[in-house]
Amino acid sequence: MDRPINTHIINQLRKHKRLSCSDTLVLLIEVRRYLEDNNLKKKYSVASFYCDWALHSYIDRNAFAQDALIEINSKLRNPNVPYEDSKLYIQTIVSAIKYAVVGEQFAKIIASIIDEAFYDIDNYFMCNVIKCLVGIPFIIYENSVTETKYKEIDNQIDSEIRRRICVAPNAILYNVCTAMESQQRIVNFMFTNVCEDENSYDFELKLANGEIRYGSFQMGK
Repeated sequence: MDRPINTHIINQLRKHKRLSCSDTLVLLIEVRRYLEDNNLKKKYSVASFYCDWALHSYIDRNAFAQDALIEINSKLRNPNVPYEDSKLYIQTIVSAIKYAVVGEQFAKIIASIIDEAFYDIDNYFMCNVIKCLVGIPFIIYENSVTETKYKEIDNQIDSEIRRRICVAPNAILYNVCTAMESQQRIVNFMFTNVCEDENSYDFELKLANGEIRYGSFQMGK
């Protein structure tokens, strides 16, 4: 049975009108219900996770979130991917949170809900989705990432550092050693702000030593 709020949102979507941020949050709740009622959570696992993400104060025991943090650790802590390289830095975050996949999945789900062949997910829609996630962090759950996995990541990093030290001229040896000392584990990822005009999303990474690092990425269609 459709609820009145369902009908309101569906009518807005059918008219291709932009939803408010509050309506977007309700939509995420309704998408979550729709996926559960139709046994589609596995088929649209990324969209399902984003719906769950919006409804929690933090995420620490979810496989998607832990895999994202493992990917961030594996790439951003690798000295072969300098932290200052903004392009690789942004690509790592976008890949880890599966930004492109979630847009595709929401488009298919909404098209099914409003009974249309196609629904266009624009930047405004995604800005509102991310707004619903601001302040809700991924946190490394202590039992979710095994010590074996961390050792595997650390060994890869150490091997790369040793390789670079072996081939490094003396002039850059200091920088390589400095990189080795600064490869702190990343234990927390969180969106902190959305700038609608520029489609820019700010986020922060918390390191194991308590240090906070900030970044942002800009998405275009």
